[in-house]
Amino acid sequence: MDKIPKKPDFSSHITKIANFFGRASGSGFLFCSCNLRAIAREINRQVAKRTGQTGMRIGETDILSCHSGGFLTEIRDATRERPDGLIISNLDQLIRQTRGKIVTEMNMARELLTDLGVPMVFWLSEKNIPLFANQAPDLFLRRDRSVLRFSDKRLEKFHTDDEAPGDYGHLKLKTALLEKQLEAAEKNGDQARHITADLISLYLKAGLYEPADTMFEAYRSLSEI
Repeated sequence: MDKIPKKPDFSSHITKIANFFGRASGSGFLFCSCNLRAIAREINRQVAKRTGQTGMRIGETDILSCHSGGFLTEIRDATRERPDGLIISNLDQLIRQTRGKIVTEMNMARELLTDLGVPMVFWLSEKNIPLFANQAPDLFLRRDRSVLRFSDKRLEKFHTDDEAPGDYGHLKLKTALLEKQLEAAEKNGDQARHITADLISLYLKAGLYEPADTMFEAYRSLSEI
């Protein structure tokens, strides 16, 4: 039986992101990678909490427009009130929607992004880091440090190829139903492996890292789930 990986410790990387925002004077770019959107959301929450303790205000946004003029307008709007930093979390979605063209357009807009004078963190999946390095080399070379990589080997097996969050109302209803089914299965002595796996997958799809982590840790003895 394979040994179950330990829960990862993200604290050092969280400190690096917070320090990036704290020391950046004006513009700057930092790239972070992970294959679970739920991890990115949790890291963003902890970074905002850490930097908030020192009076910093970090913005977070998802870009809705796939066109160069559109995404630049959205980033300008997100920086209009002069936050101490900005996190952009959905580049993978934009890359899929534009078949990678958004990367080239961002590279062409690098000077405009720099002129905004706000340090930015870009989240990407691991597979899109080489794409960005090859198709946006000028922007990528301006990054503050090496790519910060985040992973959780325990939960990646529950990740589906469908990275889109979907309808949160539907996910909430489905999650509530599975939670009730799991409670009933536990009372009947059923280990409920399949229900547990489905719940963890749903939590991850909804971008909820802590519930997925809690669920896995409660059932980590079930290495085959």
